[in-house]
Amino acid sequence: MYQEYAIDPTSICGSFDRFKLFWNGLGYNEGRLLSRFPSSWEKKVVKSRAYRELPDGLRKKAIEESLAKEAKIKRRSILSGRDFNSNADSWLEEAERAHASLPFYSIISEENPRSHKDVACFDDIGEPGDCWEIPKPWQVARYHKDMARAAAPLLRSSREILLIEPYFDFKDRFTRPLKSFLTELAPYSTAIKRIEVHLKHWDNESNDELFVEAFKQRAAESPRHFVPDENGDAILEKLEFIIWESPDSNRMHPRYILTEIAGLGFENGLDESDNGGGITDISIIAGTSLEARWDEFQATTSIRRLISRIHARDLT
Repeated sequence: MYQEYAIDPTSICGSFDRFKLFWNGLGYNEGRLLSRFPSSWEKKVVKSRAYRELPDGLRKKAIEESLAKEAKIKRRSILSGRDFNSNADSWLEEAERAHASLPFYSIISEENPRSHKDVACFDDIGEPGDCWEIPKPWQVARYHKDMARAAAPLLRSSREILLIEPYFDFKDRFTRPLKSFLTELAPYSTAIKRIEVHLKHWDNESNDELFVEAFKQRAAESPRHFVPDENGDAILEKLEFIIWESPDSNRMHPRYILTEIAGLGFENGLDESDNGGGITDISIIAGTSLEARWDEFQATTSIRRLISRIHARDLT
């Protein structure tokens, strides 16, 4: 899953190379996220002695611009959800205190004076098996809560969300994960631009019209099973089901969560296991791969024919 790192803002600028190494290793494309501890983390960097002592010039200006951009759009960081005492003498002591009640994946600082097992030093990062190395792909239980927990940081930061599940149907093994994904989005419903579930015409025994009507009928038989308990109506206003033709030459099979920030590939689908067991590999989709998958599921695609767009509010 995405891993949350508490990185010491008072010493990350010990050198230009140090900042670049760690900054470029953070993000939804990398699997590592900076914990905003404190919430004004960037300001604490700029106020630090380490930053002030960096030589003036273009590289220092680039750090300043990177920090200002992150403070605004947050593509490498997540809210910590932990109290931070701004009057504390030591950031590291505050991080260790917070870690005791709500653990970070790791704490990274200049030194480790108390030999804390979950504190790593900047200069020690880079060895095989250290805390900066995270497993890829992730392995997650095929249980709706675990699947949603793995995707939650990306979902909460995204404004356009495409859930690609070619065989989606209104059965519990599909609707439980869908509800869990949507529940992660519910607190941010006002900022979300669109949520789409993409599936294919998977019933070879029916034509397009019959398939769409049967899909709507199955939805009517289990109304609101996929609707979050919080802000459900607001989420319904943003949610559509997109049905595609899937010719044999370009079959819809891979399952993804795609967003404007990054994507996640679910090897065994966005449905949970019928018996509550099993695992699925989850891989990060980024760069040109994300662009290609994203374009494939837009209305302008030439890869496959659009059969129907069904607004969720018409199904409940």
